[in-house]
Amino acid sequence: MAAHLRGVAHREPGRPDEARSDLEAALAVYRGGAYEWNRAVVLHDLLRALRAGGPSDEADRMESSAISTDPTFVRMAGRDGARTIPDED
Repeated sequence: MAAHLRGVAHREPGRPDEARSDLEAALAVYRGGAYEWNRAVVLHDLLRALRAGGPSDEADRMESSAISTDPTFVRMAGRDGARTIPDED
């Protein structure tokens, strides 16, 4: 969670490289277990950071892959770790 929040904190003032590093670290942790909700939220935030940092080709590929393989990602379009969101089942 700390890496996720730090990544969002870096993204907001326009530091996409730092944001990407932290968000990718958080995503790696969440891929290692049954953290579907967390993984989907972090991926949304990572995509936003990638798109803020320049060309969005990589973000588009990652998003397309997540849409086709991760129903949790699809259900939470537009989520942002910078805002409080109630826990979901």
